[in-house]
Amino acid sequence: MLARLATGSDRKRFRHVVVSMTGPGALGPAIAAGGVPLRSLGIRRNAPDPVGLLRLRRMLREFRPEILQTWLYHADLLGLVAWRLGWAPHLLWNVRSTETIGSGVVRRLLARWSALPDAVIVNSLEGRRFHQALGYRPKRWVHIPNGFDNAGLKPDAEAGKRQRVTLGIGDDAFVVLLPARYHPMKDHATFLAAAARFVSARPKARFVVAGTGVEKANRALMDLISAQGIGDRVLLLGERRDLAAIYPAADVVTLSSAFGEGFPNVLAEAMCCGVPCVAT
Repeated sequence: MLARLATGSDRKRFRHVVVSMTGPGALGPAIAAGGVPLRSLGIRRNAPDPVGLLRLRRMLREFRPEILQTWLYHADLLGLVAWRLGWAPHLLWNVRSTETIGSGVVRRLLARWSALPDAVIVNSLEGRRFHQALGYRPKRWVHIPNGFDNAGLKPDAEAGKRQRVTLGIGDDAFVVLLPARYHPMKDHATFLAAAARFVSARPKARFVVAGTGVEKANRALMDLISAQGIGDRVLLLGERRDLAAIYPAADVVTLSSAFGEGFPNVLAEAMCCGVPCVAT
C-alpha cells in the first residue's frame, strides 16, 4: 500500500521519499521504478543501531520533509526519536494491523507516547479498537482504508482459464486460493486441515497457495501437507507478484489468519476480480 500511495500520488502536489529501515526489500524495485527516491538505513534486525539513526538524520536534512510518516511499530519508534530531536516538523504514525508477534515492549512504549504525534492513521476500525485497548490515546485518529486500482483488478474469465492451463489445473476443478506468506499469523495448519475436510465433499478440489516461504523447500509446511494426506491436491507457488493474474483462476479466495490482520489487501483484490472470499 505504501508503494501504491508513493507512486500514485499527484506529483504536482506531493513529493514522496521512502526510507527503509533495513534494505530495499521485495517492493524496493517497484518503488524506485515509479520514480520515487528510495533510501535504506541498513539497520540489522533485532539489534539497536545508533548509526541507522544518524543516517536518518542525514536523509531528513537532505530532503527536508514537511511530514515524517512512519509505517509500523519499529518505524514509529524511530520516527518519534527523530521528531523529538527536531529533525522533522510533523509526525504521523501509521498502524496497519491488530497484533504483531515479538513487539510487545515497543508497543507499550508507543502506547505511552501515543499523544505526541500529530495523528495516528489506521487502515481499519478494528485496528483502532485494538490499539485503544492497548492504551493508545493520540491527539487524533485518522481512518484511511486501503485503496485499489480496479482498472488492473477486475473480473476476467478468459484470463482465469489461461492461468489454469499455466498452472496445470483442469476446467472441472474447484480451485481454492490462499495468498498468504508462511507465518504463524496466517495459520496454514488450519487452512490445510479445512482443505482435507473439504476434499471429502468436493473430490476435484485443488488448493493453490502463494506467498513468501510457501515452497517445497519449507520442510515444516510440507510436513503439514503430508499429515493431511492431500499432497497431490496442493500447488505451492512461492512468492508471486502477479496475483492479479491468478485471482481469476480461483473459485474461492480464502484467508485463515488466526490473529493480527487489519485490512488484508488480498481479500479486497480478489473481490475486485469478482472472486468470492471466505475468511476468518
